[in-house]
Amino acid sequence: MRHRSSISSLACAIGVAVASLLAAPAADAPPAVDVRDRALALLHDGRFDAAETVLEAAVSAAPDDPGLSFLQAFATYWRLLYSPEDERLQEHFEGQLFATIELAEDARKRGDGDPGEIALWNGSAHLLLAQLRASQRRPFGAAFEAKKAKKLLEQAVAADSPPADSDFGIGTYKYYADQVPTLIKGLRALLFIPGGDREEGLARLERAARRSRYFALEARILLAAIYADDREGLFDLALAHSRTAVDDHPDMLAVLHGAARLEMTLSRPERARALTGHALALASRRPGTHPSVVATLRYHAARAEIAAFRPDRARTYLEALRRQADSVPEDIADTFSRLQRRVDELAGRRETDVPDDDAR
Repeated sequence: MRHRSSISSLACAIGVAVASLLAAPAADAPPAVDVRDRALALLHDGRFDAAETVLEAAVSAAPDDPGLSFLQAFATYWRLLYSPEDERLQEHFEGQLFATIELAEDARKRGDGDPGEIALWNGSAHLLLAQLRASQRRPFGAAFEAKKAKKLLEQAVAADSPPADSDFGIGTYKYYADQVPTLIKGLRALLFIPGGDREEGLARLERAARRSRYFALEARILLAAIYADDREGLFDLALAHSRTAVDDHPDMLAVLHGAARLEMTLSRPERARALTGHALALASRRPGTHPSVVATLRYHAARAEIAAFRPDRARTYLEALRRQADSVPEDIADTFSRLQRRVDELAGRRETDVPDDDAR
C-alpha cells in the first residue's frame, strides 16, 4: 500500500500493532484463543480463505463476540494489504469494523465479558478505521480514530498487560504521532489529539523487541521499516532487526516478503532473490496461498532478478504474472509494462545498469 504522508505512515504501522495485540494468548487460553492463533497463522501465510473459514465457524457459535468479529475484519485487512485499490474490499472492511465497534459497545454496556478484552477489540477496530481513513486521504478522520483507539488500548493495557508488551503499542503511537506534518501538529492541540515523542517511541519499541514475550517480532519488523525510512536512514539497524526476524521465523511468508523489500531498498538484490525464492517455494507447497500474495512475491522476485542482471529469470517471473493476470493487484499491474521494458533492455544490453525504483 503506498503512503504519501506521515499520517499514512502511522496507518501503515497500525496493522502490525494490531497483529501483535492479537498474538498474545492468556495463560488459561479458551477455545476462542485457539481459533485466533489458527486464523493468524493462516493469514501470515497468505491463506485468507482458510482463515475466514475457521473464523466463520467460530462466529456461528458465538455471534456476539466482538473479538471474533474483529478477527473477521482483520482477515479482510490482510486481503487489502495485497489488493489496496480494491474499493469493494474497502467497503466490506469498513462495515466489519463498524460491526465490531457496535458489538464491543453493547458488551461494555451489558457488563458482559472482561473489560480489558472488550476495550482491546474496540480500540483495535478504531485503530484499523484510522488506517482506512488515512488510505482514503482523510487525515482528520484518521487522527480522530487514532485518538479513540489510543484511549481504548491504554484502558486495555491498564487492565492486564506486562510492561514490555504494552511498550509496543504505545511506542508505535508515540513515534508516528511525532512524525506528522507541522500543520497537523499545530492543529492537534486544538483538536485535543495526544502528541508523540520520537525518542520515547523508539526506546519503547526497542525494549519490546528485546523483552516482549508476544510482540518482539512485530517490534522488529516495525523498527526495520522505521530505520530504513529516509527520515531515519539508520540502515545497519534496519538490517539487523529484519535479519533477526527472518532467523526467528524463516518460513513465515509475511516476514520473508518484508525482508525482501528491505533488501531491495538497500540495493541488495542477491539477498532479496534468496528470500523471494524461498517464499515462493513455500507458497507452492501450501495449498490455498492467495493469488495476490503469490503475484506480489513474483513481482519482487522479478525486480530482484533485474537488479542482479538476470533478465531471463526475471522474464520467467513476469510470464507467470501474465498468466495470472486476473488476480494481479492493481498497483502491480500498473507497473508491469515498465518492468517488462527493463527486462527487454537488459536482455538486449547486458552491460546496462538498469535502475529499479519501483516498490510497493
